[in-house]
Parts: sequence; C-alpha cells; structure tokens
Amino acid sequence: MTAACAQVGDLRVAIDLNDEWDKLDSGCNIVTGVIVVRTEFAEEHPAEVATFLQEYEASMEYTAQNPKEAAALIEQYGIVGKAVIAEKALPGCHLNYMDGADMRDALEGFLQVLYDQNPEFVGGSMPGDDFYLTVQP
Repeated sequence: MTAACAQVGDLRVAIDLNDEWDKLDSGCNIVTGVIVVRTEFAEEHPAEVATFLQEYEASMEYTAQNPKEAAALIEQYGIVGKAVIAEKALPGCHLNYMDGADMRDALEGFLQVLYDQNPEFVGGSMPGDDFYLTVQP
C-alpha cells in the first residue's frame, strides 16, 4: 500500500486492518503471515527447520532494529522496488516472530474468530494438533 500511495498522490489508507481487528476485542491478534512446512520434511530435517527458524527470527529482529539497512536489502532483493518505500512501509507491516506455544495460541485464537464467523473461512473445521509445529528452535 505504501508503494501505491507513493505513486498516486490522492490515494490513502481507508482502514488499518490491525486497528479494525483490535475493535473486535477477540482476545487475540490478527495473524497475516505464517511459515508452512510439510510434516514429512520437518520430521526428516529437524536441524534444518530449527536453523531456518533461528535465522528467520534473527532476520525479524534485525529488520525491527535496523529499518534503514533492512530496507536497502529489501530493495536489493527485489521485494520492494525502492528502499525509501520499504523503510516507510515497515512499521505498518507489524512484523513479529512467534514460535512454540505463543505461536499456537495466537494462530488458534485467530482461526477461532474466523471459524466463528463462518467455518468455511478455515476449511470447515478447526485444525487439529498435527497442524502446528510447536518445536522451538
């Protein structure tokens, strides 16, 4: 959205989904991004999965603590065309890392709110225990 607003002068953000979600007072946060891994892969490569999660968490921390430098990398790797736009957009992305029980609690709460609105929003039923990888890196 930040990139679009930078290119179209009178474009504006009509609502912030995080603010609207908070108004639901559901007791959970909005979850808009997750990492997915096949169970078979996670079971066959636990060390690699743990390493990936450690590096992912470090990347999130680096981005939060070094937005200018992270924005330059975001441009360099073609994620966003211009570092200045990426840097401006980062605060609105609400990036954070969760794993283990914290991740499961957050995602279950989010999915429950969606399920309560319409079970089809989550595929007709709430996921079982096998849906979550709760091994912490």
